[in-house]
Amino acid sequence: MLHPAMEDIFQKIAAAHGTSANEVKAQIQAAIVQGLSTPDPSVQKAWQSIPRQGDTPLPEELLLYLLGTSTDPTLRAP
Repeated sequence: MLHPAMEDIFQKIAAAHGTSANEVKAQIQAAIVQGLSTPDPSVQKAWQSIPRQGDTPLPEELLLYLLGTSTDPTLRAP
């Protein structure tokens, strides 16, 4: 199960960009699909390192992964 604070994060991103949380998720999902289709082996290896439940990471899974691997102390996974 994904962390309940994820929806709040998507709402904040959406508000900052004048859109909806669903649109933010759709744009992230489109970027995931595009990234997964990149033939570069090093890019594919990076995508495979992202924990996920299915074949393709969900926007929530990608965001949790990115927050968890960030070296920026102001960015923390919920």
